[in-house]
Amino acid sequence: SSGIVVRRKIDHRDENGVIVTPTTYRAPGMTVTNNEVFNSRFMGIEIDQTVGALVENNTITNPDYSAIYTLQSDDAVIASNTAEDFGQCLHREPVHQWDIHQNSGVYCDYATTNAIIRSNLIVNATSDGARFGVKISSWAENVGNQVLNNMVVGTYSYVEYEVPSPANSQDG
Repeated sequence: SSGIVVRRKIDHRDENGVIVTPTTYRAPGMTVTNNEVFNSRFMGIEIDQTVGALVENNTITNPDYSAIYTLQSDDAVIASNTAEDFGQCLHREPVHQWDIHQNSGVYCDYATTNAIIRSNLIVNATSDGARFGVKISSWAENVGNQVLNNMVVGTYSYVEYEVPSPANSQDG
C-alpha cells in the first residue's frame, strides 16, 4: 500500500449503516514532514480530503505509482520534497491497480484547489514508468494551484509539467 496516507476517516453512519459524512468534508491541518518513504507499493504519500495540509522535506524513492498524490484537498503546501524514480509498477507485480499513464513526481488529481507546489526536486533516473514531473489533472474543479521553482530532472514519457491554465499557474 501507500507509504503514508492521510485521508478522511470520519465514518459517521446513519441507522442503516450508510456513511453520512459528505465527500466535501476536509480534515484540517495535516502535516507530513521529514519522512523517508522507500519502495511503497502504491503512492509514496497520499493526501485525500484535507485543507491546509503541509507535505514538506520528505524523500520518496521508488513508489509503484506517483511519489506525492493529492485528491479532494484544498490549500495544500507541497514543498522541498525529493521524489525519485517513481512509476516502478512497470518493473514489479502491482499490488493495486492504477492508471499507469498518470505516474508523476507530484500528481494533483480531482478537486485539488489552491495548492502550492514549490521547491521540490523531482528526479527520474531509472524508471520508464515516470510519465510527468508535476501534473495537475484537467478537471474543472482543479483551480488556483501554483507550481513554483521546482527542479525536474530526467526523462519523462509525456512532459515534465502538465499544468492546465488559466485556472492554474506555473512559473518558467
